[in-house]
Amino acid sequence: MHKLLLLVIVGASQLVASCHQETSQRKESTDHAVSQTRPELDYHVDKPSPQGTYRVKVEITSGPKKGTRDYTELGQYEFSKGHEVIYSYKWEESDQYESSFRELKPVIEWTSNAILRMGEQRSDQPFDDEILVANHTDETIRYVSVGYGKSELFWLFDIAPAGKVVLRATPGFKPDGTSNYSLGYGGMTQSGKKFEGTLERKQRKSTADGPFRFQVTINEKDLR
Repeated sequence: MHKLLLLVIVGASQLVASCHQETSQRKESTDHAVSQTRPELDYHVDKPSPQGTYRVKVEITSGPKKGTRDYTELGQYEFSKGHEVIYSYKWEESDQYESSFRELKPVIEWTSNAILRMGEQRSDQPFDDEILVANHTDETIRYVSVGYGKSELFWLFDIAPAGKVVLRATPGFKPDGTSNYSLGYGGMTQSGKKFEGTLERKQRKSTADGPFRFQVTINEKDLR
């Protein structure tokens, strides 16, 4: 009888110890996941255009580690016109060698009612580069994005047939004299046809080389 009672007590003790260990492991796992988030890096923007026609929402949050960075940046754009979503996009970044969205694009501003700019401060740049976007199709271009260098990004909305838009883009000069010299663009027409392309210039050696001028022309043959 005493031996049976001893076995029951030992078994119960082992069960309690096992449960305690499992609970501790779950807590450590939860604590580890929480420690990998960086709420101080969360970034939320909700800005209507000057006349209220369009709206941009940017949501940046941090999640558990997936790559070489100690957290994963989770991001989403959403552009809308009234109650209609024009374009939305989600992404993740977990590479420790890539800058965060907030580092690359600390400024999000409407430069006109239908042009949004994301990028760096321009105050330390000697001049602006010029990017002309021309619609040579028979359709209204619903939206087009133009990325210049690593940080500068423009979003343009509702460009009518034969319409033209001029963008003032920062050259992004660095201390070593290098600057932006290539761009990529892409978008969609009102009927849902898509287009994309790239343009590149020879790298400047210094500010003495002056501003660049690019022309992005969207033709019927570019639509797919």
